[in-house]
Amino acid sequence: MSNNHPYKIIPDRIIKLAKNQIFVFGSNTQGRHGAGSALFARQYCNAEYVDILPSLKAWGF
Repeated sequence: MSNNHPYKIIPDRIIKLAKNQIFVFGSNTQGRHGAGSALFARQYCNAEYVDILPSLKAWGF
């Protein structure tokens, strides 16, 4: 795999976000954040169940 890309590749595991970062994650159709990246977003990035408005540091779609 080539490293000639314009995007920064993240490490295997995210443990915290800087003030200028957001975390974009996939959510299920019920908007329940119970596992994987969605659980991380709920526990550490203020993602809420069934977000109508975006939360502070996490966006699910």
